[in-house]
Amino acid sequence: MKNILLFSIALTILSPLARADNFTTLDGDTYTNATVKRVEPDGIVIADTDGVRKLKFKNLAPEIGVKYGYDPTKAAAFQATLQANAAAGQAAAAQENQKVANQRAAADKQISAARAKIPEITTISPSTNALGGPHDTMTPEEEAAQKTKLKLWSAMGGHGNVQTPSGSH
Repeated sequence: MKNILLFSIALTILSPLARADNFTTLDGDTYTNATVKRVEPDGIVIADTDGVRKLKFKNLAPEIGVKYGYDPTKAAAFQATLQANAAAGQAAAAQENQKVANQRAAADKQISAARAKIPEITTISPSTNALGGPHDTMTPEEEAAQKTKLKLWSAMGGHGNVQTPSGSH
């Protein structure tokens, strides 16, 4: 019995939201067979054959506002909250964009500094190493320096012209 009573009360409360209705705005737009999906302090969200949209109570007949509990004070507070949230979101996005721009500038500065430290890599022929000497006379220090330069060259995007022993780039 208790469950039937609760179901009956819920059905009575939700019935205005479930049935299709026709709405005409003060501007003259008409929405037929529209179902109210949600009631907000400043309007109703409806769905019809053309999609989902929000109709503000200010643009509807006063009896519709009464039917759905429109209170101008609550609507104004709701709008103020929406505007404050939008402004806070825009401020957060601007702050994040500035942070990313600062990080990008710092990375560009580091890349420029690293590139300035790397001498221009010249063409390596099959008979010489990256330091310009013959392969067989490279010391372990020269070999380590060559590997470091090549790693840096590769990490910086491969700027420069290095030929492989076959002559291709």
